[in-house]
Amino acid sequence: MPKKQKLSKKDLKILEKRENKKKDKLWRMEVLNKFDNTCAFCPEIKRINAHHIVPKEFKELRWDRLNGIALCPKHHKFGKFSAHRNPLWFFHHLRKIGIYINEAYLLEKINENFMER
Repeated sequence: MPKKQKLSKKDLKILEKRENKKKDKLWRMEVLNKFDNTCAFCPEIKRINAHHIVPKEFKELRWDRLNGIALCPKHHKFGKFSAHRNPLWFFHHLRKIGIYINEAYLLEKINENFMER
């Protein structure tokens, strides 16, 4: 039986990146399906993006489909009032215009993470 070769840190990093890309693609498909490939804000069906409500840098929610929303380019803006710049504003904005997200679940996950530290 051949001896297993130990992977270098670089190889492990490459494998991790590949696996993350697969998970990102699956998460995107799940989020878009959840919103029937339509923007959550308007009836647009072209060039729809899956967007993280809580930023994807928050690892515990990165691939959680409850942390996703479908947005068209118009509503997936990067300006002053953007989920990319201000996730708390985005939470408030979704609630204000009546788009339901499981806010309690997302906040619970965030709190769990901070309690563990």
